[in-house]
Amino acid sequence: MSQLKGFDEYMEAQTGRSMMEEQGVGNTIVWHLHGARKVVARLAESSTYEVVLQPENGEPIPLHKTQIKFFHATEHADALAERLKVDPEVRARNLEPILQAGARHIVKNKTLYVLMREQRVTACTLLEGELLRGLIGDFTRYELLFYLKSGVPVSVLRHAILDLSDKQGRCQLKAVQDRRKDWKRSELYNGGA
Repeated sequence: MSQLKGFDEYMEAQTGRSMMEEQGVGNTIVWHLHGARKVVARLAESSTYEVVLQPENGEPIPLHKTQIKFFHATEHADALAERLKVDPEVRARNLEPILQAGARHIVKNKTLYVLMREQRVTACTLLEGELLRGLIGDFTRYELLFYLKSGVPVSVLRHAILDLSDKQGRCQLKAVQDRRKDWKRSELYNGGA
């Protein structure tokens, strides 16, 4: 039994879910890729590690999933462009996708659950310096759903995260939270009872 109220039930409901497949199959989506590239396409195929994106007028684009940073519906492209900031220092580092899962900047599910349930404003920095600030609306094993200002939804692939912090600037990455355990300060914490 979890030490957070409702956590086990939430995680059980997420088993096998893919926001990428829920949103991308049959819908035209804006896919933000490493190398500061964007592709407007629908998700044609998805396997464990790879996808095939199908632009409306063009050849299919096969990709390893680690090439995708985030995605959103085409109708939110203008609103996202207004809200998306880039940290030039992070961008200048020219960080590549991290292929080894153990080398990624991990955020624990318990941490995400508390941030989501308590509706805490969260800042997310991606490997190429994109800065997203908003509320976490949902998460799966591989994705986070962010609601930016004015409710603009953006799905972020967890492997693309460089840093995640709360409104006070406290780091929420596993490397820090393994020591701090901020989730134990939440009203959702029940001490394992």
